[in-house]
Amino acid sequence: MIRQSGYSGALRARVVWVWVALSTAGLFPAWGQARQERDPVAAAAAETAQGYMRAMASQEFEKAVKLVEKASLESMQADQVEFLKAAPTMKHEEAALARLGVADISVLEKMTPEEVFVLRSKAQFAEKADNQELVQQISSTLKFQVLAVVKETSQLIHVLLRSSHARGEKRVSALDLVSLVQEGKTWKISLNAQEPQIAELTEPVK
Repeated sequence: MIRQSGYSGALRARVVWVWVALSTAGLFPAWGQARQERDPVAAAAAETAQGYMRAMASQEFEKAVKLVEKASLESMQADQVEFLKAAPTMKHEEAALARLGVADISVLEKMTPEEVFVLRSKAQFAEKADNQELVQQISSTLKFQVLAVVKETSQLIHVLLRSSHARGEKRVSALDLVSLVQEGKTWKISLNAQEPQIAELTEPVK
């Protein structure tokens, strides 16, 4: 019972239709491979996206968290605490806390957002962590192809990646959509950008 956020299997299922909506709408400029190599903004965003995905796949969570924007980390911590407090029974809450490796919700509240991210990530990848040979195989064979970079606003960029890696005797390939926001002079991973956005209507629905 760990609050899910960031880039999960559910996200992969949304990648195609989200990307089609962005590209066919004709509202946002998309950079192809050649343009990415020339444009410093696209290149920086693509590099950060790949670095984050590689760090997560290699289970280098302390490295990955440095690439995530502060606001996303703070929101993730608050959501995790709220999620645990809303557990239907004490048994459910205790099981979730045990999986995270903490005794009480107050421990999570006292942690930094970065510490909570690392703790959650370790819990989510715990099963794979027991097989370090597999982790090493994935890490050493992981490759990315940047398919396109879309600039939605001056502060928000989406990177579409084709990732592939060896797993046992097979090669696994997937599409990954990574969103980044500008934090100071650098591009950081946003864990919230792909969440549904809800706002009040400015005009009555006709």
